[in-house]
Amino acid sequence: MAIKELTKLCKEAKEKYHVEKIVAVHLVGECPVGEASVVVGSCSPHRRDAIKCTEFLIGELKGR
Repeated sequence: MAIKELTKLCKEAKEKYHVEKIVAVHLVGECPVGEASVVVGSCSPHRRDAIKCTEFLIGELKGR
């Protein structure tokens, strides 16, 4: 279910922002406190679009 939801979220972000590529990886299973559990990034010809897309992704991921 996590993969399906993350894929859906990436599609939403790509439609909302002018980005060429998106990467989103979320750890499944145990994750010790203080360790990274998610990696999110985006690629765009314009820096602001990439930053806004990445902010959207991490915010939505935390909310869902």
